[in-house]
Amino acid sequence: MAKAKPEKKTVKIEREIIVPLVKAYEKPRTKRAAKAINILKAFMKKHFRVSEEKVLVSNAVNELIWSRGIEHVPRKIKVKAVFEEENLRVLLPGEKLPEKKAKKEEKKAVEKKTKEQVEQEKEAEKKKEEKKEAEKEAEKMSIKRGTQ
Repeated sequence: MAKAKPEKKTVKIEREIIVPLVKAYEKPRTKRAAKAINILKAFMKKHFRVSEEKVLVSNAVNELIWSRGIEHVPRKIKVKAVFEEENLRVLLPGEKLPEKKAKKEEKKAVEKKTKEQVEQEKEAEKKKEEKKEAEKEAEKMSIKRGTQ
């Protein structure tokens, strides 16, 4: 008898962390913002024990780092780290988690269904109109014959 695989528990951990980006100023001026992103990913990798590929930085955090240009990155930033399933998302403290792709696909499917329903309704209306026209023609033919 085969054993059932245990279900994976989805653990969701949220923490607000202040990340120091001062070491970015050791790089030349034209490479500081990119270095700051790498420092942020390395910091998250170290504190949450995940690979750097699993660290996903939100657009808002990226824009905050790049807001003053490539040369003048912030010395430190406060971020919210959300660890769910396998990925670690780095967000701003007030930012909400983005929707999962599955939910977006479901919404698209619903929209697609509505488009299909609209097409079906149009086809049904055309059929009704054709029936009405056929009935009118049949009435005209019967009137001409004098059967009514």
